[in-house]
Amino acid sequence: MGWLNIDKPMTIMGDAGFDRRDWDRSPSATIQAPDGLPCMTVAQGVRVEVRDIVFESRNAGEAACVVGYGAQMIFDRTGFRHGGDEPAIYADGGTLDIRNSVIEAHTIAPAIVADGAGVTVYEVDITHAQAGMELIPGPGQTAQLTRVSMKGTEAPNNFGPRSIGLMIRSGRDYGRVIVEGSRICGYVEGVAIEGASVEVRDSRICRADKGVVLYNGELVLADSRVRADTLGVAAASGRAVITDNVFVGVRQLVFAEDRASVEENGNRVWSRHDICRPQFQPRYRDRYAFAPARGQSWQCQYDPYPRDWWAQDDGWYGDPYQDYAYGLDGWDRYNQGYGWYDQNGRYIDDSRYLGDARWNRGGRRGIW
Repeated sequence: MGWLNIDKPMTIMGDAGFDRRDWDRSPSATIQAPDGLPCMTVAQGVRVEVRDIVFESRNAGEAACVVGYGAQMIFDRTGFRHGGDEPAIYADGGTLDIRNSVIEAHTIAPAIVADGAGVTVYEVDITHAQAGMELIPGPGQTAQLTRVSMKGTEAPNNFGPRSIGLMIRSGRDYGRVIVEGSRICGYVEGVAIEGASVEVRDSRICRADKGVVLYNGELVLADSRVRADTLGVAAASGRAVITDNVFVGVRQLVFAEDRASVEENGNRVWSRHDICRPQFQPRYRDRYAFAPARGQSWQCQYDPYPRDWWAQDDGWYGDPYQDYAYGLDGWDRYNQGYGWYDQNGRYIDDSRYLGDARWNRGGRRGIW
């Protein structure tokens, strides 16, 4: 089937049973775009619902696979195989509701671009694109992204468009975006905000250089995990509230310029960089006690980085486990109550004294 130009309401249904977990092995009814042309265009004010269909536009060139101008587009249990210079889905106004779907977009553009459209995305997997999604919320609209997975190519920013998982730009009025239970990995910037109100909750950002970048607008980042090589959050201007998150591998938790207002509380950090270099406090003569690195709103963790967290993020790329905890000699023995550190952080093993007894001349002795 070639290019569909839809100018009246309709429902397009394939064979039931599309499963995004094994869609490559279970062929579904397919809409194949001619080279250089879209798969489907939807006219102003038209409502179209698509179920159990795969769209293919492997040689799209400068055409998007699906284009809607002020249309109501609903996709459920659909797949997209797209290759070209434009997005797989482009929505200019109207509404875009996509659920239980997979978008494999080999493109330098974002896989989805929604400009002024009402957006609902639920359980959608996005792979291979230089950028995941670009949203420009319309006035008074709230875009909702729930259980969305974006897997980037880890392309650097020194060539082509910026590598960003989720880009939220400003329209003429402030829009709002809510991200819940989602995973955004493999982009230079996980989430970038340029003039909108964005909440990211119970989500994971990994394999980024900067986890979240607030250029302007409002950010709430809560109950989430951010694995970034440089910065957890960078704020140029606007307001950010960062609470109860886990930051992994970062060199710096938050960088804020003068025009930005940042509130932080209850964050934890696993990192081998200097941010988690511990302190050693004198307790008795040449015996020093370990003290964790901490700030006003965060504290470093020194137990091994949880393997199940690794499996959910870096393990998604097939990498072997890596412990992000700051390495300390004798850490297990020290926590059992034996030994101490010297002023340079070198562990001194001693089984004569147990627990607090090591911090004075005598006290209760441990097992020899």
